[in-house]
Amino acid sequence: LIRGIPTATLNPPATGSSLVRGQYYRLASAGTLTSAGYPVKWRVALGAKRCKVLKQADGSYLLRAKKVGRCNVRAYSPAVAGQWVKYKKLYRYTVGR
Repeated sequence: LIRGIPTATLNPPATGSSLVRGQYYRLASAGTLTSAGYPVKWRVALGAKRCKVLKQADGSYLLRAKKVGRCNVRAYSPAVAGQWVKYKKLYRYTVGR
């Protein structure tokens, strides 16, 4: 049995983008699910002093560019035993002045 690879329709800023310090960027709208049916969550994988992921009350996610430097943000969702592997996608950003 081959486990499937889940997909998700996300619309964050393109990886490699330069972000403006102090600005907010939408990572995902509320209710974003993978093809396996699980919600997509977000976290800062590198550079937590430079970027912050905020979960809004409606379930959407925002990225705040806090300080000048680089940060990596990961979208992830759990695996489904025997059916789907876990979903993960990394986005790399540079926060500028």
